[in-house]
Amino acid sequence: MILPPGIGKPSTPDLRVRLIGLFAFRRQLASAEAELRRDLARLAVRARPVPVGKANQRRIT
Repeated sequence: MILPPGIGKPSTPDLRVRLIGLFAFRRQLASAEAELRRDLARLAVRARPVPVGKANQRRIT
């Protein structure tokens, strides 16, 4: 009787394949997280209220 990969004692190649998939998934998660952090930082910079002061007047002229 042949058991599906998830049931019983996993064979070595199956375990390796699962580990590779897990690491690939973690890498995707990390890159997605970095992307979100970049977007959030960009939004935070854009949403920051600009203080009206001498520095701004200097920049305009």
